[in-house]
Amino acid sequence: MNVKAVIFDFNGTLYFDSEYHHTAWEAMSQLMCQKPLAQALPGTMLGLKNIDIIHLMDPSLNEVESEVYSKQKEAMYREICLSDNEHLHLVEGAIALFDYLKQQQIPFTIASASIKDNIDFFVETFALTNYFDPTKILYDDGTYLSKVEMYRNACAVLEVDPKDVLVFEDSAAGISHAKESGIGYIVGVGPTNKHASQIELGANECINDFTQFNYELCK
Repeated sequence: MNVKAVIFDFNGTLYFDSEYHHTAWEAMSQLMCQKPLAQALPGTMLGLKNIDIIHLMDPSLNEVESEVYSKQKEAMYREICLSDNEHLHLVEGAIALFDYLKQQQIPFTIASASIKDNIDFFVETFALTNYFDPTKILYDDGTYLSKVEMYRNACAVLEVDPKDVLVFEDSAAGISHAKESGIGYIVGVGPTNKHASQIELGANECINDFTQFNYELCK
């Protein structure tokens, strides 16, 4: 494949933070429902937006109240990230890959389901302006029904056809949406025990971190 651009998911892909989100939701469950998360939300949260999760936890809340709780949860999440300084870094090999893509003059950006407050936090915390144009980072601004539209928009921002784009993703929904959007090559990122399901969903290959990525794809 002739890769003409690269799109990175962020959470769980460039930054391994799933446990921090879970901890924040546990705290929100105690705050909102005075019970453990497993009791307040017996189903899965995967693929759901904050507002949807909060509505499941307390259907009586209106949209404004739900948004307040959503922002509170994300503020908790950011505090938790900062409290674990040892792991407050991008996934191994990411910076080297950014440098390589710049050398090869291959444009790249981020398409994330995170809200703007979190994106601003990531940009500052990880000095992303050294590698990314913040104006080309896509995030959940409330206009995307799914990442299908987000990935297509990211391709438009990078001025490339989706079939010529390589995407790094970790989640089942993200991989499926990348596939549906017409992305030409998808790399699943995460622990080995997730790789089989990532391939099933449409990933072309899988890596544990970016040190395992084959740069030959981007020459």
